[in-house]
Amino acid sequence: MPPILFYFVVLSFLAGFGIEILCDIRDREEDVLSHVNTLPVITSEKCCALITSAIFGCIIILDPLPFFWDIDAGLYRNYIFLFLIIIPVATFAVMIFSLSKNAGPDNAGRWITYARPAMLAGCLAYVLGVVFQDQFICFL
Repeated sequence: MPPILFYFVVLSFLAGFGIEILCDIRDREEDVLSHVNTLPVITSEKCCALITSAIFGCIIILDPLPFFWDIDAGLYRNYIFLFLIIIPVATFAVMIFSLSKNAGPDNAGRWITYARPAMLAGCLAYVLGVVFQDQFICFL
C-alpha cells in the first residue's frame, strides 16, 4: 500500500469518527430517553466536544503535511493541493472555536452539515492535487 493511501485512510477515519461524535452530541436527548449509552450520555456534551476538537485539531495539522513533507511526490510543493486543502482546514478550525464556546446539540448539528462538505473538499484536494501534479502551478 502506498504511504499516501494509508495516510489518506487515517485522515478519512479521523474525520468520520469526529463527525460521528458530533452526531452523538446532537442526538444525546433521544439516547437518554432510549437508554442508549453513547459517549455524550456517559460523559457530557462538553467532554465530547473537547474530544471532537482534539480529533479535528489533529486533522488540521495532518491535512497540509504532504505539501511540506515528501510523503507523495504529487502533493509535495503542489500549490493546487495547498490552496484546496485550506478549505477543510479553515472549516475545522472555525468548528473547533465554535464548539469550545457552545457544545450544545444545536451547534453540533449545525457543524455536521459543514463538516461533511469540508471532508469532501479535503478528499477532492488530495485527488486533484495528485491528478494535476505536473501542471504549471506546481513549483519547487
